[in-house]
Amino acid sequence: MKTRLGVRWPLALPAALALGAGLWLGAARGSDRAEFDLAPAPRPLDEVRAAKMADLAAAAERVRGLKLKQQPPWTVKSPQEVYGFFLRAVQAEAKPREIALATRIYAAFGFWRPDFDLLGAQLEATSGAVRAFYNNNEGNFTLVRAAGKAGSSRGADIQEDAEIVHEYTHALQSQNGMMAGLRMTGGNDRAQAARALVEGDAVLTMCAYAAGRVAGPEAETSLARIAPYLKTIQRGMAGMLQSPMFKKHPPIIGTTLVFSYTGGSSFAEAAYQQGGWAELNRCYQAPPVSTEQIIHPDKYFRPVPEDPLEIEAPDLNAALLPAARIIDVDRLGEMEITVLLAGYVAQAEARRAAEGWGGDLYAAFERTAGAQKGEIVLAWVTAWDTENDAKEFFDAYARALDKKCGAARQTLKDGLVLDWRGPSAKREARLELRGSAVLSIEGADAAETEPLAKSFWALKRSPPKPRQRQP
Repeated sequence: MKTRLGVRWPLALPAALALGAGLWLGAARGSDRAEFDLAPAPRPLDEVRAAKMADLAAAAERVRGLKLKQQPPWTVKSPQEVYGFFLRAVQAEAKPREIALATRIYAAFGFWRPDFDLLGAQLEATSGAVRAFYNNNEGNFTLVRAAGKAGSSRGADIQEDAEIVHEYTHALQSQNGMMAGLRMTGGNDRAQAARALVEGDAVLTMCAYAAGRVAGPEAETSLARIAPYLKTIQRGMAGMLQSPMFKKHPPIIGTTLVFSYTGGSSFAEAAYQQGGWAELNRCYQAPPVSTEQIIHPDKYFRPVPEDPLEIEAPDLNAALLPAARIIDVDRLGEMEITVLLAGYVAQAEARRAAEGWGGDLYAAFERTAGAQKGEIVLAWVTAWDTENDAKEFFDAYARALDKKCGAARQTLKDGLVLDWRGPSAKREARLELRGSAVLSIEGADAAETEPLAKSFWALKRSPPKPRQRQP
């Protein structure tokens, strides 16, 4: 059951995120930009630029070792037109109520305030950062340039050319059937991992192209020559999170966008170390299924990847909470749990507490009647690799609930159960540790919590079906 956008983009593949900010040319050499005029309305490329795009398409094919079945067309659009494109795409996929529910669910977790403008923030962050993108649904490219003055005409701008190679990589992925088996929408954590694979592949390709452009064709296959470009992009894009555009939004907005490129390129680099482009191609046959596998590639690059536990979903028709209905069932995954915790504890502690993640599942309930109508109740089970991992998360999330609930915690059952109750509580909650699992119930009173906790502790947690990666 999926009723929300969460913080993911289910539409095109907006790539080369803000690379025009000069994040990585220091790894090669500087370049000057000459300006040219563009009409404010979308239009085809001129003959000179179209020929240049054809050359870059051939370069992408050479570097990536794949062939285009056909040449996707290009149009030029202004940032305002791109904003409108993304807005229409979201409106076509999600109704206003679904966006509102997504906002309220993540507010209940503590990612942002209840009045946060999720749609506006995503549109601003995405459309404001994209220089070019490939639309997988329509099979075409968009070059984003402000009306008036923009672009380069000398053909010596390695950075801009590499961005175009990045986009052609997405066309190569699509036309060679590599994205057919990826779940780019659906479960949020799984979709994040799929996008990271796709974007990381494209970042590695553009860096290989740049290395060859500067140091000669042999550098295109030398990871030692490619790595400086990768590291500079990763540092630069991580630094973007401190830019005014992202700082004014909750961290999850920028982190989600940037993770596909930074985490994804680290994963792609690990794949290339294993066996070059052939190994990266194999990743599409049995793709990573969690952000944990992107963050820790060693959990993926083994004969049988370490996939998350399968946690049974609750019965959507069962009366688990009076006068309430389940509106979403999903998982956060290691990346989002890290961001959530970092809002309440130090960043290093948040990373440590999220490591050892073995799977999670939450159900979001919406109250349908009474004085609390419309309020969100969360039931969230997390599974961990070891009991020590579970205890580390339990301690960190307890500190988060101290701040979220605004009331003194009550310690029950030798510290294995914590409650936040009473008239001073902004939000009631329970946190319970059992072995290598932790259960959080948030927004339910004491009488409601007991049966709800019993139901969620009864959900089966099963080892995943082993997947064999192609040798």
